[in-house]
Amino acid sequence: MHEDNALMQFVQQGDRTAFETLMIKHRVAATYFANSFIHDIDISEDIVQESFISVYMSRMNYKPIHTFKTYLFTVVRNHAIDYLRKKKTTMAWMIIMISHRTLAVLMISTTRKRNYDWFNKYLMSWKTIRRLHYFFLR
Repeated sequence: MHEDNALMQFVQQGDRTAFETLMIKHRVAATYFANSFIHDIDISEDIVQESFISVYMSRMNYKPIHTFKTYLFTVVRNHAIDYLRKKKTTMAWMIIMISHRTLAVLMISTTRKRNYDWFNKYLMSWKTIRRLHYFFLR
């Protein structure tokens, strides 16, 4: 516990081997923690790497009020939440873009009766997609 805080003091003084020691010590646990949010081990590893970069970049702001592990896991959690928010917005835009393409194709092919019936059925789904758009991007 105190050993990690002492290592962070060395990191603040510019000791890169101390930071490497902290990374080796906490990387696996931080990856499992990130994976509890993300449910994808590869993305979780990326999030942990980004978190360590953030910790290193803001090393001068670190204050040993709590343990280093608590500090690190807070940074990991925040990066995981940011990833999930970005993913949610991206998924909403993907639904909308796919829907716009489908709508354009349907508008061209609605001259036939059977396509017109299918198009009317699709318009109800279009309302649902518009609601999703509103929900995800408000």
